[in-house]
Amino acid sequence: MQPDGTTETKAEVLASYASGERQWSFAEVDQLSVRISGDTGIVVGRWRARGANRGQAFDYAARFLSVWVRIADGWRNLAYQPVEISLPA
Repeated sequence: MQPDGTTETKAEVLASYASGERQWSFAEVDQLSVRISGDTGIVVGRWRARGANRGQAFDYAARFLSVWVRIADGWRNLAYQPVEISLPA
């Protein structure tokens, strides 16, 4: 999803990297908390990234909640919700 709320297909996202339209100079996930209940996993963490997207520089930080379910051969992500946050200076 783009900052303006528009959605993209997987093919569109991959094409944007291949064309150079989207570039990251830094990306990190930290502050992870993982809870498992039966076949469901809940992950809460922080996501940070810097780069350029469609010619616009970004420096982004978000808290996220990710819901996973165990399937026969591993885990599948069912839902992911980020909320942009400000980092201390």
